[in-house]
Amino acid sequence: MTYTTIAAAQREAGQVSIRNSKMPGSSFAATCHKCYAISIEKRYPSAHMGWSNNYLKATRMIEERPEQWAAAIKPAVIGLACELTPTIKHWLPTREAAVVKAFMLERAFPANLVVRVSSTMIDDAPIAGHAHTSTVHSKAITPTGAICEARSRGNVCGPCRACWRSEVKNISYPLH
Repeated sequence: MTYTTIAAAQREAGQVSIRNSKMPGSSFAATCHKCYAISIEKRYPSAHMGWSNNYLKATRMIEERPEQWAAAIKPAVIGLACELTPTIKHWLPTREAAVVKAFMLERAFPANLVVRVSSTMIDDAPIAGHAHTSTVHSKAITPTGAICEARSRGNVCGPCRACWRSEVKNISYPLH
């Protein structure tokens, strides 16, 4: 199935947020286990309801109709957004290393999109075999690559765009 509008894809696969105060744009809700966003979800019932609805829609579709989920999520998050905004740089963090590898065997990501494959554990090395990665570091280790500066700005990206820059191979986020 092909989705011709973002609204149609969102009805099936979930909605992109438009109110993430840390980021300079929108995002699809996902958090790490220690993220401040978890406390927001608990404080605001509407955030919890939105995230729960997205999660239920996406997991149900992935389990029952994975091809349709992929078709729905592509225009909602990646393909359409990047194609319709060629002058805007996009960043997609993901833990789905196998999905990224499989995608890259068939085609390249749009030039204005940096897909960062995230390591799954704190203090892990960047995942090998991917052009762009991200890690989380504690004070116990020396981080690999660029270090996220948001923590020094009240957890706001500010002018930094390291995550979006293709020349930055790994971005390391301080554990918080």
